[in-house]
Amino acid sequence: MKKLQPFLLLILFSCQVNTDGNKTVKKNESLAKLFDSIDKFGNAPEDSLYKGYHPHGKWSSDKYESQLQRVDSLKKYLAALEAIEDASLSGQEKISKEVMRISLTDDIALVKYNRMLVPFNAEGGFYNRLSYTLSNLPFKNAKNYYDYLAWLPNYEIALQENMALMKQGIKEGVVA
Repeated sequence: MKKLQPFLLLILFSCQVNTDGNKTVKKNESLAKLFDSIDKFGNAPEDSLYKGYHPHGKWSSDKYESQLQRVDSLKKYLAALEAIEDASLSGQEKISKEVMRISLTDDIALVKYNRMLVPFNAEGGFYNRLSYTLSNLPFKNAKNYYDYLAWLPNYEIALQENMALMKQGIKEGVVA
């Protein structure tokens, strides 16, 4: 669900209401391009599980090193976001910018404070991703089943990577 945040922000950003009568609201192109870039960065093949179709391609890695690299990119996005002057933004864009800033800051904090070493919470986590999505996936023909079999090894890799994170968490004393 967290990977949908940039998409939801983009929708929020695009649903501006013109409250100035006949004046047209000019969008800040820098902010729009940055949101688009952040959205594309956050997309991964496994996200399609939540959208009701079988994923294709290699999944994003949950390895510790991969998460450190991801945070480096998130910090660059945050710096670019903060470089956009609020004076150049409409009221709606200011709200969208702030919500995105909070989202990026939270994602960075997950790694900064080693929260990714406990990749689950009371609501779920990596281990139950499959159980929530299987009922939404199509299983109407042979291709659907072949697609399912094709992405199962990626799910196994994701489980192994998350187990490695938890083992590292135990060694470092970071446990739920």
